[in-house]
Amino acid sequence: MIDIHGYSRRLESARLRLASLDNGELLPAFIGHLEALGLSKGRLAKYANHICAIMKKHPFNPSDAASAAMPKRGIAIKNGGERTPKEKRLSSRGLNGLLRLC
Repeated sequence: MIDIHGYSRRLESARLRLASLDNGELLPAFIGHLEALGLSKGRLAKYANHICAIMKKHPFNPSDAASAAMPKRGIAIKNGGERTPKEKRLSSRGLNGLLRLC
């Protein structure tokens, strides 16, 4: 398949930036986990770039954080209600770990 949008390059760039952050061993491993679940290169690049931006603005070590300090599913979708089928699918693929990073 032809990579016309350059997702492979974007993903590798994001991995390098994630590796240079404070938790350089944990964050690329999380992206590797998402890749093993079968997400597309474009989606992986999007999540890697978002994680990089979040961790630059609000750095912390997720492995040291207590589970009680973690937000519960994005504060219950802004205290609003039910999850959509797409949210259920994504969270079942491991993206609840991404929400914990927010």
